[in-house]
Amino acid sequence: MLNFIKKHRGPIITFFISVLISIVVFFFVGIFKGTILISDLKAEYEPLLMQVRRILTGEVGLFDYNTTMGDNFLGTFYYYVSCPLNWLVLLIKDINLLVTILVILKLALASSFTYLFLRYQFKEEKKTLLTTFSLMYGFSSFAISYYLHIMWLDIYLLFPLYFEVTLILLMKYTYLII
Repeated sequence: MLNFIKKHRGPIITFFISVLISIVVFFFVGIFKGTILISDLKAEYEPLLMQVRRILTGEVGLFDYNTTMGDNFLGTFYYYVSCPLNWLVLLIKDINLLVTILVILKLALASSFTYLFLRYQFKEEKKTLLTTFSLMYGFSSFAISYYLHIMWLDIYLLFPLYFEVTLILLMKYTYLII
């Protein structure tokens, strides 16, 4: 365990710095607005996450009668809330706290995964530069603009890993490039 922490100290530090920055920012947003649940977070994701909780606890089935003639919830689930982090809905009852934690975790994971990508790409760079650029990615204007759509943050946090794997495959199998 200690070997893992030593090996991945940079991404772990980046993760916790990102969490700290997010907590400070959302604390001030909470003071001035009372909640981060605005726009689509309030209108779409709050009811969807509450429905996921009801389904996972067995209160209701997968068929949803809230639409006109009823609808299977699986399509909606896969499109909007299929991220594994959304299973926190079973542990956290307050939906405002849940969504805040989800956004903070996704921004922090985006920063950490960017650190992993940058470390792979630029092996000789200083760790402070890697952390700085990772935090810049994690708190870019795209992330701040689209935190209201938590489903887009899933791709945002995974993009550096997709990019790293693609580059590894391209370097390993260069004979496939025409």
